[in-house]
Amino acid sequence: MYKGTFTYSLIKYTHSRLLNESIVVGLIFYFPAENKIILKAPEKFNRLKSLYSDFNDNVLRSYLKVFKKIEKDCNNYLLDFEIENFELFLHENFLRKDYSTIEFGIPNKVVVYNTFDNIVRDYTTLYLSEYNIETNPLPIKRHNEEYILKTIKNVFNKKSVDIKKYFKENVHVGTLNTSLKFDYAWQNGSLNLIKGISFDLTESNRINEKAILYFGNLSLLNKEATDNNYRFDLLVTRPQDKLLFNAYDNALKILEQSTTPMRIVEEEGIDEYADYAITTVLTHE
Repeated sequence: MYKGTFTYSLIKYTHSRLLNESIVVGLIFYFPAENKIILKAPEKFNRLKSLYSDFNDNVLRSYLKVFKKIEKDCNNYLLDFEIENFELFLHENFLRKDYSTIEFGIPNKVVVYNTFDNIVRDYTTLYLSEYNIETNPLPIKRHNEEYILKTIKNVFNKKSVDIKKYFKENVHVGTLNTSLKFDYAWQNGSLNLIKGISFDLTESNRINEKAILYFGNLSLLNKEATDNNYRFDLLVTRPQDKLLFNAYDNALKILEQSTTPMRIVEEEGIDEYADYAITTVLTHE
């Protein structure tokens, strides 16, 4: 279970004090458990330009640029102590409490309900999603298992040889306790079994769960692999969401703890791996 609380404050822009109308242009979070300050703001301000014909984003961008530098500095020194008064902390470190066009809203303390990166994403979507609305946005093309297989096949096809002569497809390896299907198998002293594993997911807990699942299956196949001189070659893809990179790194660390004979090939090395595999089997034909 997740424990503790986090605090966030809205960053507001007031175009005219006479109108007394504030627009949310960013968020700042404080996570005591992680000792971390996080600032989020949109890259474009088309929403404000549509509301105010004379809006110029130079001043706003200048503030946010300074805030990002302060955020970095805070995370470098901070947080040897817990912030007791977040509002005071903001005014002492980021922006004095005055009547400028930018101000911080009253901080809100909330119970932690998920990992901090998912919480940041949820609140950013809630408050800032309208800044990212595009006409007919293109869907994200996930680097899933199908993508991994397609990448391998593209390399194989460039060689213009009968792949099925050298690579067995859909090879099952199992015991009484578990079974895994591998995409390809090829010989090079040992029998190398290729398995595509996509970590291009949308939530850190799903990445973690998938890594634990494969760690368990690989561990159960350890004796089978050792007795039969197998090596499991895991071709993995990373999340496209940079906020999930830490979860991805942790997933690799989980897999690397397995003592089962295996090799992990990350996304940028898949082409090279496939080329090496086919060159090897052709050389030893």
